[in-house]
Order: sequence, then structure tokens, then C-alpha cells
Amino acid sequence: MQLSTKHLLGIKNLTSQDISLILSTAEQFKEVLQRPV
Repeated sequence: MQLSTKHLLGIKNLTSQDISLILSTAEQFKEVLQRPV
């Protein structure tokens, strides 16, 4: 899935799908950061 905008300069024009994608991606990165090295 891809954001509906080219640049993320603000949240005013984001769709609910965009926000869900951002939160989902952040959650995945959080899991990666919690892994032992």
C-alpha cells in the first residue's frame, strides 16, 4: 500500500487509509527496534 500524497508535509489532506498505513508502519518499526541485536 502507498500514501495518497507524494510528500507528508501535514496531516490535513490525509485520508483515513493514509493514517492507518502510517500507524501500521510505525508499529512494525517498533517491533523491529525491540529485537535484540
